[in-house]
Amino acid sequence: PVVRKVKEIILDSLGCQLGGAQLENGRMIIEYVRNLGDRSESSVVGSSFMRSVADAVLANATLAHADELDESFQTADGTHVGHIAAIVVPVSLAMAEKEKLSGRQVIQTVVLGYELSAMMARALGPISVSRRRLWGTYISGAFGAAAAAGNMLGLEVPQLRVALGLAAGQIHPFHTFFGEKEHMLKSLQIGTTTRSGVTAAYLAKLGYGGPESIMDGPNGIFSILTGGTNSQSPLIGAGSQFELLYTCFKKYAAGHPIHSPVEGLLRIMAREALSAADIEKLQVKIPTHALSVVGDSPTPSLNLPYNLAVAAFDRRVGWEQHTAERQADPQVRALQARIEIIPSAELDELEKQESTHPAVVELTTRTGQRFSERVLHPPGDPRNPMSQAELVEKFYHLATKTIAHAQAKELIERIQVLEEIQDVTELTKLLRIPA
Repeated sequence: PVVRKVKEIILDSLGCQLGGAQLENGRMIIEYVRNLGDRSESSVVGSSFMRSVADAVLANATLAHADELDESFQTADGTHVGHIAAIVVPVSLAMAEKEKLSGRQVIQTVVLGYELSAMMARALGPISVSRRRLWGTYISGAFGAAAAAGNMLGLEVPQLRVALGLAAGQIHPFHTFFGEKEHMLKSLQIGTTTRSGVTAAYLAKLGYGGPESIMDGPNGIFSILTGGTNSQSPLIGAGSQFELLYTCFKKYAAGHPIHSPVEGLLRIMAREALSAADIEKLQVKIPTHALSVVGDSPTPSLNLPYNLAVAAFDRRVGWEQHTAERQADPQVRALQARIEIIPSAELDELEKQESTHPAVVELTTRTGQRFSERVLHPPGDPRNPMSQAELVEKFYHLATKTIAHAQAKELIERIQVLEEIQDVTELTKLLRIPA
């Protein structure tokens, strides 16, 4: 099941990268690395060229998190880790391409990156980190990137310790992206975090020095990033299970707390044969913490009322729903104004007990009828999984925005036999388009 899950993670991430190449932030990051000069080490996804491995991972990781369709990872105990595929998949493939490594090594490296990221997230305590307005993905992801890159380079333990320290020194975990109107800074920070991990590993291999311990003491990351509120060892629970099995894939292009509300709304509309014109108002209950993340963000993909309103009309939430034109639609805006988001103490407790993103949607029609739907686990959660067919359909939908259907099909076939590939360039060459 672990190898199968890794293949699904790679498929999903590459779909997001290929699709992201057509978004505005994707086009700009590709153009940026194009202008950095020709050094043909690793493929820049969705382009016709290759660049240095550090520049390629900057672009590819930014593409992977272009606008909230990439996975959301949490551990078995519910510790939120974040968008780790957007970090470790670009590192693993770009470095394997440069070093001419095998598909089996890619699989091993993805697992390592996930597991180390999970350990760090659990040790730091995601709640204490987020309450300090820091984003855990950048923190745990930086270590995951350095560990993945170090594994590809065959670093010895002392070198890997240095690499992790150098990665820690480059962390920029702030929540500043919450004020942006477009999903640009948030995606770029994934890219720079990933590049930092690769840079740290290469410097460590060259003999670059760093602190012997980055974890403990008054200047260690536990004290600085959590205010000393969490002292749990990263090694607690390590090796007892593969945490990446709890990866959640996304059905909708939106922040994860938005998925259960949208799913609940669409279930009601399908079951009762309702249209958007039938809706008088919506009341949606979500956990209190989620309200601070998706309550009324200026970023479309992080705005729950907007995503509910546009989903009612379009019956889906993809990148097409986040355009300026769609946001300006007077009918969508009118329905959005009739949506009330309510923090729920009951769902706070359920969120803790079930390690999930629950929601209760209550819909009132213009004729006074009332319908309700409770969603415990969003679609794509391992307890409410997307089928293999749904994951493949999502991949084709995204990938074929940039490459031909036949090329996308061949890419799927390569991923399916990844452990048999001796030189991963057989796969990565399919990520580029003709010059």
